[in-house]
Order: sequence, then C-alpha cells, then structure tokens
Amino acid sequence: MCEKIMKTKDAVLNMLVNNTDKYISGEGLANELGLSRSSVWKAVEELRTEGYRIDSVTRRGYRLSPENDVLSVEGIRRELLSDHSMEKRKDAGEKVIPEIRLYRELASTNLEAIRLITEAPTAEKEKLFNTVIIAESQSAGRGHGKRRFFSPEGGLYLSVILNPESFNGRVVSLLASMAVADIVEELSGETTSFLWKNNILIGGKKTAGILTEQSMDLETGIVNGLVLGIGIRTDEWLKKGGNMKNRLAAALVRKSLGNWKNLPLDDYEKKLAGTGEKHTFISAEYNDGKPFTARQEAYVKDGRLRIRPEDGHVITLDRGSILC
Repeated sequence: MCEKIMKTKDAVLNMLVNNTDKYISGEGLANELGLSRSSVWKAVEELRTEGYRIDSVTRRGYRLSPENDVLSVEGIRRELLSDHSMEKRKDAGEKVIPEIRLYRELASTNLEAIRLITEAPTAEKEKLFNTVIIAESQSAGRGHGKRRFFSPEGGLYLSVILNPESFNGRVVSLLASMAVADIVEELSGETTSFLWKNNILIGGKKTAGILTEQSMDLETGIVNGLVLGIGIRTDEWLKKGGNMKNRLAAALVRKSLGNWKNLPLDDYEKKLAGTGEKHTFISAEYNDGKPFTARQEAYVKDGRLRIRPEDGHVITLDRGSILC
C-alpha cells in the first residue's frame, strides 16, 4: 500500500513538474495516470505537506506554483532535460541523466556514496559510476581533518561517484571548486573567491566546500571509486525562488558529469584569496599529517601552494587543505 501511494504521489508530481505553465484538472490527471480523482487529491495533499506549493483553482485544476522551490528528483531531471547541450550528448549515445538519489537528511552524502561502492559486488561497482546522492541536510557532514561541515536545512549537499580512471585525483578538488564557483556566480550574481584547496567564498565568508575521497580495496590497493562531495550553504544568496534549488542541483550534476575537468588550472590563481595571511593547514606532506600554522606565500602551477610554516622554512605543498 505504501509503495502504491508513493508511486501515485511521484506520478502526480511528475505531471505537475512537466506542466508548470498551465493548470491540469483533477480529472485530467486521473485519466492521464489511470487513477481515481480521490487518489489524485490525496497525492496533492501529501505533496503539500512535504512543502510543495501547489495552486488550485475551481474548474481549472492544479498547477505547481512558479514560486515553488522544493527539491525533487523530477525537478532536477526536468532542468537537465531542458539543457540543449545535454540533448546533443543524448544524440551521441551518452547516458545524460544519471541515477539521482534524493534524501531529506543523511549523515553524510560522501559516506553514503562510499557505502554503496564498498558493499557492491566487484562486477557491479562500475554501474555505480555517475550516481548522484543529494541531501537537503546532513547530521554528520564532514570536512578535512575530521572537522564537521555544518549542514543545515536550506543548503544543498551532493556527492557524485566518479570513475577514478577518468580523473586526476590530485587536482579534482581545485577543478570542482572552479566549477562550483561558476555556478554560484551565475545563480547568485555574487563574486566568489577561493581558499586553497577546497573552499568557495562570497565576501570572504565560506559558502561552499569540496571533499574528495576514494574507496580503496586495502588488500589489492585498487581504487574502486572516486567520490566528489560538494556542500553549499545557500541561505545567504539563494533567495530568488522559482525552482532555484532544482536549477542549482541540476547545474552541479551537469558540471560534475561534464567537461569541467578540462578547465584551465591557471584560472584558479585569479580567484585565490589568503595570500600573505596565516592559516591552519593540514597535509600528509608536513607535520605528520597534523594541523599546523603557516603563512600563505604564493600559488604554484598545477594546484601547488608555497607556504612558510612557523619554523621559517618555505615549503611547497602538493596536497592539503586550509582548515581556517
């Protein structure tokens, strides 16, 4: 019974999402979906309790309000399908719409992605590549150095399982930061900057972070999957309404599975903040992987950063992150 109700609700929502420019009568929905009008009404009411804004007018029917900004798989898919570049990829035989798993809350989207890869049989692991996991909040969001990434409702938290053979893991975080910054600027109209290597800032305040992790078979040393995690706190700038959350999620999915990996790394330096300032760093290349304080000296080609720890010696980090 629960499964049937869920399918009915999703079918009604999908019809409304695909017809936001007009009203659809309850009878029309019922006939199109092979349901009773009572089932349609119950589905609409359940959608409303979940936060969807559905307008209704006597003798005209139902319509998903233009001001609706509730995240949904159907809404994300519609945004992806409306992109002509995605249609070209479809014509080329590529799978353009990945599997999208949406949750109201997870402990961590990265942890869920790693769980999926770890538990999948070896022959099934490749089928998980490009799977997208999205949560509207995280109870145990994580950053570098085992630090917590505050993940309240109103944000967007997304992880994509990537094929590790298709990416240079050393620079994934930098490239992803550039892609996310482009999206934030396009949707918010704000100017962004970076803190090396995975923090996106608006007005000097962190608005997004990147956490890239690997799932590895310790016995064989084989990397089964690369997980790209993106966390965006949107309350400060995503206030325009009109399906913005679905547009944001679709843009992130599109970029993550698109050609962002070909972005020129030289552009990263143009937005890099924090030069000349002291920060807390963490890197396996220095201080036995424990956090340490250093002054940021200069950006070096291909994502490397020259810093001056408190002992006065200048070093260049290839891997690492600024904690604060």
